[in-house]
Amino acid sequence: MTFIVLLFGVMANFDPLWMPHPELNYLSWSYGFAILTAFFCIFACIAQGVYTRIERQELREPPAQVMSGMPPPAYPGVSATPSAPPRM
Repeated sequence: MTFIVLLFGVMANFDPLWMPHPELNYLSWSYGFAILTAFFCIFACIAQGVYTRIERQELREPPAQVMSGMPPPAYPGVSATPSAPPRM
């Protein structure tokens, strides 16, 4: 998309005879929307690349241990604090 927008913009100003009926070929609001779309496509590609890099890095690194003074979370059926042995 970006290449086509650039090609049309350059050729419309550089060589007006590259398309038939040069008197009818001019850049209008639709060309502006095409430029806007090209910028959004470039931004989306950059944002997706950054997001992918962040996600891959998070998958490679182990999770950081946070020392907050709180006991670790209890799993179902497992107590967070040790209990006394049962009395007989």
